[in-house]
Amino acid sequence: MNKCEVDLFFGMIPENFDYVLTILRYENKFVMVKNKNRKWEFTGGKRAANETIIEVAKRESWEEAGARIENIIPIGYYRLHDNKNVVVTSADVKYFEDMPCGYETEKRTLVNHLPDDSDLSFADGIYQRIFDYVKNNQIEMVTKHFV
Repeated sequence: MNKCEVDLFFGMIPENFDYVLTILRYENKFVMVKNKNRKWEFTGGKRAANETIIEVAKRESWEEAGARIENIIPIGYYRLHDNKNVVVTSADVKYFEDMPCGYETEKRTLVNHLPDDSDLSFADGIYQRIFDYVKNNQIEMVTKHFV
């Protein structure tokens, strides 16, 4: 896949969204999870009926990483090839609980940099672009309310 095929927009949130991807930070590191059927990835997933961005980010962060989060900030979105929108958020981990059983991830790790593309679930360049944006812009962690 061509790394430029996915449209990524920072500083904008779409009116409608289908998924939320959350870049978790804990003790000045980033949290990644190992998917049972894929490789390393950020937490995130499909929006359930009527969930807000914040609700999806909280639910997916707990289901996939056992993370209780705060200071959730929508920072942009990207559009998948099927025209579904993925809102990208950044959040602080307040604390971790044990990894929940029965979900799609098997472990979590803290990183300062992304693994090689060969170790990522999605090697289309989108993670690198998002990671660089969050790291380089040092997104200010303040509580904001978004729907």
